[in-house]
Amino acid sequence: MDKLRALVDALPAGSSITLTRADLVNLLDPDDNPTLAADLDGRDYSVLDLARLLGRGESTIRTWLGRGEIPGAYRIKGKEWRVPRAAWREFLDREAQRHAERAGTRKKGRAA
Repeated sequence: MDKLRALVDALPAGSSITLTRADLVNLLDPDDNPTLAADLDGRDYSVLDLARLLGRGESTIRTWLGRGEIPGAYRIKGKEWRVPRAAWREFLDREAQRHAERAGTRKKGRAA
């Protein structure tokens, strides 16, 4: 449960992620799932880590990385992407802010 709490505490307020029942079970015993355990042991995220955490395709994550939407991301030997935890949190904060601004604009437009 402490590991699940650590994951929740790492997310910015108002953000959401998609986890399956199997993902939650694996969080309770991360030794069975090294991908999600990566979030809890402090190493930088891989494309697969981020895709699983968000419930998005790996190609979507690679597209964001290729566009430079996650500053601080780097490549290992020019191939595999890695994203430091701080860079990922900054990206999530920025996306949450952008989403909130869009939602606020839509609400204002309807009220007018």
